[in-house]
Order: sequence, then structure tokens, then C-alpha cells
Amino acid sequence: MKINTERLILKKASWEEIQDAKIIRTRIIPSEYNEYLEPEMTLEDEKKWWDNIVCSNKAIIFSIFSKDEILLGFLKAFDIKNDICETGIEILNHENYSKGYGYEAFSIFLVFLKEKLNLKSSYVLIHPENKRSIKLFEKLGFVFIGIEKDIEFDYMSFYKMQMLF
Repeated sequence: MKINTERLILKKASWEEIQDAKIIRTRIIPSEYNEYLEPEMTLEDEKKWWDNIVCSNKAIIFSIFSKDEILLGFLKAFDIKNDICETGIEILNHENYSKGYGYEAFSIFLVFLKEKLNLKSSYVLIHPENKRSIKLFEKLGFVFIGIEKDIEFDYMSFYKMQMLF
């Protein structure tokens, strides 16, 4: 599946694109732009996750490419239950922040979730210090519904924001 927007190409992610992203991330100098990433998994654990979650359709991951086919990031839908799912976005390189790519890609992704998966709602979990993401999701129409503790990393809490379609 492939979706074209004015400036972007969205398509179901491949294992190779996930691995390309790891290479891109290693080139990024630690900064405010990537401090929200979870601890890195081993390649073996990551492949198990991919096979268990993505290949078994428990999650949907789209790659975001520019029209000139540069990998910009990913859109994610997971924990898909009944008519709701958790969603997220990752723009890989801070040089591509504040260019509207996230808004453009996620707007189309929400339409896909509503129309193709018949979902009625989506939520995101955002690190409270990640003001850029909070602003993006507010602009998309998500509303703050509370604070949620991370199940896996008990030292982390997230803003939970939700959108009804």
C-alpha cells in the first residue's frame, strides 16, 4: 500500500527501512530532538518484535519518504483493539522538524485509520517535555486526557492525548 501527498510518500514499512533508520539515528548528535527515544533493543530483540508485532498485524508501521525518496520517519499504529489504537510518529532527523512533514503525514494516516481500519479513536503517549509533539497533536485535534505511567519503564510518565474520529 502506498499513499502520496503533495510532498510525501507513505508506504507500509519494511524491515530494511527500520534498519536504515537505525543507521540514520546513529548519525544524529544527541540533542533535545532525540532524548525521548526508548533504550535501544538488540538486533535480535528488534527482529523478534518485528516478527511478533508487525508481521502478525498487531501493529501497522508506515515509512514516510520525501518525494525524492529520502526516508524521513515513521507512522505507527499499535495496540489496535476494537475501535481504538495507540499511534505515534517519528521524524528521524531534526533537520526535518518544523517543516510540516509530521502534520501532513499524520493527517493522512488518521484518515487511513478511520476509513480503512474503521477505527473511531486514536491516542498518543507523549513525554511531558516534548512540547513540539504536544503542539503537533493539539493542532491535529487531539485533546489531553491525563497522565499515564509507562508499563515497561516505571520511571517514565506520559501525557495521554486522544482524538475521536
